[in-house]
Amino acid sequence: METNVEQVRAEIRFALNQLSVRNGQHEFETLTRMLARATVSRNILPATGPVSSGGDQGRDFESYPTEMPGQVQPLGQELGLPDKALVGFSCTLQKDGLRGKIRGDVDKIMADGEPVEFVVAYCEADIPVSRRHAIERDVRTKHGIRVVIFDGNAIAEHLADHATFWIAETYLHVPSRVLPPPPDRPEWYEQDLVRWRADHEGVNTMGRLVDLAGCLHYACGTHDGRPDIPFWLEKLQYALAAGRPAALRRRALYEYIVANVRGLGDLRPAEEHVADFLSSSLEAENPSDLADAAVVLMYAFGAFARGRTRLTAGTLQGYNTGLQQRIRVLLDEEPTPGYRCQLLETLDPAAPARCRRRGSGGAPVPRRRRHHGQHLRGADSRPRRR
Repeated sequence: METNVEQVRAEIRFALNQLSVRNGQHEFETLTRMLARATVSRNILPATGPVSSGGDQGRDFESYPTEMPGQVQPLGQELGLPDKALVGFSCTLQKDGLRGKIRGDVDKIMADGEPVEFVVAYCEADIPVSRRHAIERDVRTKHGIRVVIFDGNAIAEHLADHATFWIAETYLHVPSRVLPPPPDRPEWYEQDLVRWRADHEGVNTMGRLVDLAGCLHYACGTHDGRPDIPFWLEKLQYALAAGRPAALRRRALYEYIVANVRGLGDLRPAEEHVADFLSSSLEAENPSDLADAAVVLMYAFGAFARGRTRLTAGTLQGYNTGLQQRIRVLLDEEPTPGYRCQLLETLDPAAPARCRRRGSGGAPVPRRRRHHGQHLRGADSRPRRR
């Protein structure tokens, strides 16, 4: 397996070198921007503009301010990148005079535009460790910020990862056969992953959403699938937008929220969607929608207890009380026995047994499959943070 990985890196490294041969600066800039989004921070925009308008001010792309937490990706976290820090990115295929080139790009980045706290530089040429440290020291001394440099070998290593190999396929035209499937991932998942990576159509139907959700569930539930979670969440964005069909958007919201907690262990990137989902649930008519709201609320309570959300205890308790009240309103409307059991099960997981014992005309009421912990807290309970 190690031999295979080295072969993959070697093929990617060769393909990167060929960008210099054919003067593929634009492809290199796009490739590194996609890699930065996948590994450093998701809130990145290309910096464009004609030279007459100031050009890109040394920034080939840059992060943009956002109040949404959770944008920094694992590599960015390892580098010590703060969640809301502004980052400037530069990239070059230049091979000679790299010390002056990178320092010059940083000077331009610091001279204009929003001040950045961090600079990430990508270059195709390989840079010896001592020279890289010298550049980092120069920038720190002059500007008081940190610069991190990824050379050709480092870029190839990151692109050889299963979660980012699609970038090499797309922009370097490396054939998919180069990267063998990981031994612990099923063939159906690998096939679906390849298909979705090549699919640029939005998740615009319930069928496509169900198809994607199966892959997302696998990724959240397995160690080997976790690196793909940001990719699946990105694919969900189309269905989350306002104006999508209500049923499609609601299911997408549910999948997005649960995946952030189960897969990434953090509710903060989805907090805005949690409020949207639970607020709309306070007017729900369908017992299944209320059951889904109870699951989301359960995850929110858990995230609060672990310090993984900014939602307050009062906010969560308010949603809890509102959902209980909504269920009781629907119970007062004398629903059918099946609906009544579903509502009671959401309110109290012990209710279905009582419902079956009472049964309508002696006929048993089928049991719905129950999520673990799917019930609402009592009105006097309070979430407690550890």
